[in-house]
Parts: sequence; structure tokens; C-alpha cells
Amino acid sequence: MGTYIKTFDQHTEYETYINSENAVLPNMSYCRDNNHAYFNQKPDPYNGHEYVDLGLPSGTMWAKCNVGAETETDWGDYFQWADPEPATNRPCDSANYKWYGTTSDADENNITKYNSIDSKQKLEPCDDMAHVNMGGEWYMADSAEWEELTANTTNELVSNYKNSGVDGRLYRGKNMYSGSTLFFPKSGWRQNNNTNRNSIRIYNPSMSSMYGSNSANHVNITGNYIGQAYPKTYAIPVRGVVKL
Repeated sequence: MGTYIKTFDQHTEYETYINSENAVLPNMSYCRDNNHAYFNQKPDPYNGHEYVDLGLPSGTMWAKCNVGAETETDWGDYFQWADPEPATNRPCDSANYKWYGTTSDADENNITKYNSIDSKQKLEPCDDMAHVNMGGEWYMADSAEWEELTANTTNELVSNYKNSGVDGRLYRGKNMYSGSTLFFPKSGWRQNNNTNRNSIRIYNPSMSSMYGSNSANHVNITGNYIGQAYPKTYAIPVRGVVKL
């Protein structure tokens, strides 16, 4: 679709339109009263973050790095499930978990949100660690998107990726996308004040049905296991996706 062109007699009419939910972007607007043109672009859905196009059927783009990482070999930040505030430098236990308490909205496990009372099964955007920290249209990949990734790429465990000294799993696009790669470093997880980096794990935005409100799903990339249960108080990295 090309740029939409609209003309206004008064600048106040332009301001009303551009701030309304009816505004069409991108557009070129011209105001006759001040003889001025305005070019209004669509917001960047990636918000400046690098992404990898693996040619997936859904058109999903994967972030090149973990949330909080500067390069693809960096571990990035660690998050307790449903808490967008990084837990990289704090104890990862119940006492420091955002949704743990004894208030009236707490369930039998002392979980105050995403529990047996509210029956919420998937993260809301305000609690999605990728969306809050990356902005734009980023969000945490769900099980279907992980399954699409593994079904439409080749992948292997690699050592000393690009001579970085970092091990991990590398996904590679197929056919004309064979030059596109997505790397997940062996970043492990945090429990209490300890960090264990003997595996590759990424949180999923969905609850686990195995252990009640205490656990959420994650992907164990070391063994390509999708949807494994993990205690919400454990902190592990997050990777964002965008689907346009």
C-alpha cells in the first residue's frame, strides 16, 4: 500500500485526525492554513532491535539476541516468569517473586496472579518480558512458534560459536534462507543466588498444567524439548518474536 495523502484547511483539523484511531499510516498531510506538509510514518514494529528472517511460513521474525543482550552470544537478562523486571542481580526465590504473597487474591500456592483464582493461562502484554523490555510489536514466542521454528529449519548443538568461546544451539533457514541463522547461547538459569549455565532454556508465555500455579512452560533448547514445566521463581532468559 502506498502513502496515503490527505489535505486539511486548518492545522487543528490535522491534529485531531492524526491523534485519532481513524488515522491511516503512513500518510502525507498538507495544511492549507500554514502551507505545511507532514509525513507521518508507521511505528517501527521492531523498535530498532535486530531480527532474523528464517523464511518461516507464518512470517514470524525472531530477535537476533536474548532480551537484554548486546550480541547473539551474550546471555542477556534473566527473568522470573511474568515479571518484566530483570532478576539478573537479585535472589531468584519466592520472597523476591513479583506474584508471590498472602493477599486475598493469592491461591493455595500463594501465587497472586496467573493462578487457580483468575485462571489466566497466558501472559498479558503488561507481563510479557519481551514485549515490555523490547517495545514495538515484540512478544515471547509460544509453543506453536517454537514448533514452527524447529520444523522449518535445521539445527545443531555447536561449540565455540564463531570463536566466541560460547556453546549453544544454532538454527539455520532452509533453501533460499540457508544463509540466515539464529543462535541461542548456553545461558542456563538462576535459582536463589546461583547461576547454572549447563543448558539452554527460554521461557514460554504459557502456564504449565503439570504442577499448578507454581510453574510455567519453558523450552529446553539443549534437547529441543518444547513446553517443559519450570518453577516460576527460577529466572531464565527470554527471546522475542514479531509476526506482521
